[in-house]
Amino acid sequence: MPDPRNKVVFAAVAAVAAALVVGLTVSIWQAARARNAEQAAREKVALAVAERNTAVEARRAADLQRALAERKLYAASMNLVLPAWEQNNLGRVRQLIEETAASPQRGFEWYYWQRQTHLELMTLRGHLGAVLRVAFSPDGQRIVTASEDNTAKVWEAASGKELFTLQGHSNHVY
Repeated sequence: MPDPRNKVVFAAVAAVAAALVVGLTVSIWQAARARNAEQAAREKVALAVAERNTAVEARRAADLQRALAERKLYAASMNLVLPAWEQNNLGRVRQLIEETAASPQRGFEWYYWQRQTHLELMTLRGHLGAVLRVAFSPDGQRIVTASEDNTAKVWEAASGKELFTLQGHSNHVY
């Protein structure tokens, strides 16, 4: 007959072995869950980093496109200034200059046209008919105007003061 003490020892050893097997099984299961959760977290972080990088690149590309569009708009506006100037459309020239005043692309051309629109305008008054021709003296000191009123007038270019009138013509002066 077996010894009852052996049964107790056997039962104790079996209980310890069962506890070790259960503990080992639970530990392996928990480690697998932790590893899977850690892998999922790494994948989420990697996905978030990739999305952030994509967003940064998209923003950078959008900024470059915006800068390119601004440069093209500025260039187009400056290309419209000369035709407006040649058509004596000072209002349009001023509008184009004002629209591009905040542009970071402003260059010498912008400052040139801005100065042109702020020159003092001088109106020479004195002819009774339409002025048909205007000429400057070679030294730029005098202006001569010819009119339908059968006169020519000589003006001081700097001040616009009438110096004298050439009268006695029998027809329009050209």
